[in-house]
Amino acid sequence: MSATAVGVTELFGQTTPSGCVVNQSSQERTVSKKDIKDETGVTKLLTSLNLITTKTTLSGYGFPALSMVVENRTIGSNVAVCTSLQISESNDDHPKWTAEYTSWSSDG
Repeated sequence: MSATAVGVTELFGQTTPSGCVVNQSSQERTVSKKDIKDETGVTKLLTSLNLITTKTTLSGYGFPALSMVVENRTIGSNVAVCTSLQISESNDDHPKWTAEYTSWSSDG
């Protein structure tokens, strides 16, 4: 079976693992910030730390190679590290998997 995406139009720079089907993808970006309490005890934003953390999640059916956990993927100028790979199997359905990639950058 070749790798494919079903009902998913955006893989966010990732590729479908060989022999698997992607049926869900999402991406979340967060910016680190530093808060401080002023003299009255009110918390205020001190500064943005200019560090953007991007988490991309792909999930689907099939049995991906466990070696994808140690493969780093380049997205633009950033390296995305596979930080989580979960595989579940049952007698009633095809194997299901979810992979999470994390990358860090200081640009927008």
